[in-house]
Amino acid sequence: MAFSGFKPPVKKVVLQNEGFVVELWPELGGAITRFDHKTGGGFRPLFRAAREQERYIAPDLSCWPLVPYSNRIMDGRFSCNGQAYQLDLNVEGHPHALHGFGWQRPWQVAEQSSTMCRLVLDHVPDGDWPFSCAAEQVVELHENGLSITSSTLNTGSVDMPVGVGVHPYVMRPAGTRIQANVDGVWLTDENVMPTQRINLPPEWDLRSGAMLDGVFMDNCFDGLSGSVRVLWPDQASLEICGSPNLSYLVVYNPPEENYVCVEPVSHMTDAVNRAAAGQSHTGHQILKAGEKAACRHDFLFHPAVLK
Repeated sequence: MAFSGFKPPVKKVVLQNEGFVVELWPELGGAITRFDHKTGGGFRPLFRAAREQERYIAPDLSCWPLVPYSNRIMDGRFSCNGQAYQLDLNVEGHPHALHGFGWQRPWQVAEQSSTMCRLVLDHVPDGDWPFSCAAEQVVELHENGLSITSSTLNTGSVDMPVGVGVHPYVMRPAGTRIQANVDGVWLTDENVMPTQRINLPPEWDLRSGAMLDGVFMDNCFDGLSGSVRVLWPDQASLEICGSPNLSYLVVYNPPEENYVCVEPVSHMTDAVNRAAAGQSHTGHQILKAGEKAACRHDFLFHPAVLK
């Protein structure tokens, strides 16, 4: 069944230190709704902040977890353990299952301090995901920015496919560039499913620092190594450092908006089906009973250096 959205949250969690402030709405998909750098005159938004609305879905917010997979599973269908599964199509009007279930469920606060919050979500098999699992996020501020440590544990008795990642909306003023060491990129069809892998075209050459003005992207890059940098025109930047298992990078850059989504993730789009079809290097992973998949994202703010 397609998800209809959340009402405004009852509880909001605010984390602060000397340099940064983060707000989380655990009830709304375990999402971050604000990540700002404190300045002498107030705050500089690093993520796009949530606006006041009557109802919300995660894409209205600032950053949210990709549990238990990133991006799309074609037609919501896949096979595992010799059994075929059909997932509910969880976004109205969309032909594929999208981003898992974590962004559409309330999470619980398991632990909290002034600079850290640990969120948990237990899942029993249903139409969105036919396996038992337990997800966790630890959101923590430190001297240079924000870290998000995510994990998914297979709490069932059968093997389970899994992917890990987060979906941040990074501020993108005019003149913003993105730099990342990647190898290639997947072209997509009208429903954002991968069709063909190509070498980086000039307008998407992230290795050289691609300009984002007027450039549409909704694509998965592979071979990611090292950090990703969002470079702002005032010479400040946000560096996104992912753990080594995050070797794919999804970039969504709608030119008409003021943000770019920069998502280091563990697998390419529809990895579960592409691996089953014999494609190599998809990032597809299987968790056995009791096994856990985890990752860490660090969002490090580098202010402009005054000369």
